[in-house]
Amino acid sequence: MSQPASGEAYAALCGLGPDRPGLVAAVSAFVTERGANVVDSRMAVLGAEFGTLLLIAGSEAKLTALQGEPVGLQAE
Repeated sequence: MSQPASGEAYAALCGLGPDRPGLVAAVSAFVTERGANVVDSRMAVLGAEFGTLLLIAGSEAKLTALQGEPVGLQAE
């Protein structure tokens, strides 16, 4: 695996909830709109549930701010 660029850090984001169309796009948008990037991901559909584990990269400040923010991706 590559090392983060100077001034960047890695964090893991995981989630589990009801599967629905557009969920991957919504999670990706949540990350990128906050100045971070999805580096790698694993996803699985478990019955009617969707599970994901994302490796994200960004500045330590952006990742710290992202940590404290609820994702809020309830079904619309």
